[in-house]
Amino acid sequence: RTPQMRKRTIANFVMWPVTTMMYYGLTMRSDVGGGSLFVTFVTSQLMELPAVIIVALLIDRLGRKIMYSGSIFTAGALLLINWLTHDMIPNQYAVVMLMIAKGAVSVAYTVMYTYTSELFPTVIRNTAVGCCSTIARFGAITASFIAFFLVDRFGRVVMIIPFTIFAICASIVSFLMLPETVNKQLPDSISEIEGN
Repeated sequence: RTPQMRKRTIANFVMWPVTTMMYYGLTMRSDVGGGSLFVTFVTSQLMELPAVIIVALLIDRLGRKIMYSGSIFTAGALLLINWLTHDMIPNQYAVVMLMIAKGAVSVAYTVMYTYTSELFPTVIRNTAVGCCSTIARFGAITASFIAFFLVDRFGRVVMIIPFTIFAICASIVSFLMLPETVNKQLPDSISEIEGN
């Protein structure tokens, strides 16, 4: 009965766990690309500031769809490039790549809250964001398992490859399944979204 709502819900149920998994995974294992754990952790946290500034400056100019899809795709691509070139480039470049990836995930994470709240109608907006946040916890749990157990046991590839694949999938899903919401009136009811 509500195909548009279903499409938006499914897309968000992909976006939220993937973004959360990458955000917490790259935070917990900021040294996955090499370098000192302490230096990379502090640098990783410092990437939050430019990420929030970028969102504040560009979210109304570029739009939510492009900012989310582009930033999560960028993070996935940088992780893949880091994995492919890790042995061929100096360690500092690998660390910088991962820090930019963390910044891109921070952009996606920040945009995702605004985007999700604008995708759902007023009558279910709080419930929808709450459900998405609940689903996102699966991503956080997975990130902990990957970062603290699998990486120690099997190496960094078990973190980089899934994060890359999921990031690119989330980027594609959000870009193809969701509408742009910038400068659009927020829907008040489900029937407005369904076009009835």
